[in-house]
Amino acid sequence: MSAQPPSGGEDTSSTASPSAFKHKIHPEGVRALMERLEAALTARFMPFSAREAAALATEGLEALELKARVAEVADAVHASLPPGLDAAGARAVAAALVEAAGPALPDENGLTDAFVVWPLLSVVERHGLDQPEASLEALGELTRRFSAEFAVRPFLVQHPALAWAAARAWAADPDLHRRRLASEGTRPRLPWGMQLRGSIADPSAGLALISTLIDDPSPYVRRSVANHLNDVSKDHPERAVQTAAAWLASGRTEGPREIVGHALRGLRKAGHPGALQLLGLSADGLRCSGWRVLHNDVQIGDFVEFEVELHNSGAAAVALSLDLALGWPAKRGGWSRKQLHWTKLGLEPGERRTLAGRQRLKVVSTRRVEPGPHRLALVVNGKELDHAMFQLVSAEA
Repeated sequence: MSAQPPSGGEDTSSTASPSAFKHKIHPEGVRALMERLEAALTARFMPFSAREAAALATEGLEALELKARVAEVADAVHASLPPGLDAAGARAVAAALVEAAGPALPDENGLTDAFVVWPLLSVVERHGLDQPEASLEALGELTRRFSAEFAVRPFLVQHPALAWAAARAWAADPDLHRRRLASEGTRPRLPWGMQLRGSIADPSAGLALISTLIDDPSPYVRRSVANHLNDVSKDHPERAVQTAAAWLASGRTEGPREIVGHALRGLRKAGHPGALQLLGLSADGLRCSGWRVLHNDVQIGDFVEFEVELHNSGAAAVALSLDLALGWPAKRGGWSRKQLHWTKLGLEPGERRTLAGRQRLKVVSTRRVEPGPHRLALVVNGKELDHAMFQLVSAEA
């Protein structure tokens, strides 16, 4: 189950499910892709049959999930290429892959429509590790058509010197897609991607790289920088807070402040003292009363409505970050939960405020939704203050 943010809130739910995108890699699109690739390879005097490659790629394609579709098409391309390519042949194939991918995108708009290009990057990822120089050059071009954040990761593991050198060059590139790749491709814990265990153990190389991008002119790049530091915070919370503090103290533009708020979201939700202090959040003297869910039964797909009264009983103003923790029975006992950001507010000494909101409960493909008891908790600056129960019921009930 996922939820939409209540009024005034921010949706910090996880990345969309791969199932939402798998249909963008479909037989018709694959056949067109193979035809473009045949034209590009033929122009370079390399044999390639679009018809045979497409037949191989589309056999059983529609029964597969997203990443399996990407691999199936990539392997069909590789199987249809001449075997045993030398360095010159690898460069010719790389150039043909870039040509078949189509024109570069001027910005991030349109990337979600380019999923059919992903298998071309996967050809490089799965079959180009023995020609790392040509492959990394190709990824630097292909990422301008569809992000190479997944494809570059095996090169960071198997050819770290070459790949990190490429990433540092991308970080200084005029093209925003390459700059984003420098940050996104080197994230230690990229969702859907191979984990970079070396960077999980020691994030120094990635931190040095993203520190050059904290005032990047593109919000697309800056958001990736924030996500990279959020990854680091999962394994090195103190290091992440120290890095964020150094960015804020750097005197560079407003970019770092925007980045730090998003980068430390995981630590904020967990109530990490250093992160809360850096973000200017304090709840000393806060009192919470009257937290309640307004309806005992909530249908799947509808909103759970709630209200609460907050009172600052202290002598100083408080700055609060309010989250909602939605809980449901776990299969092995206890409660599973998803914590979503609700809103931020400040209260002056002695101030009382009654807040009301609603949270939509909708079905997503990442979890089977079961009717039954659910709990909704109020989390303030990472600390759960109160919770209320309600029954989730099917729409037919």
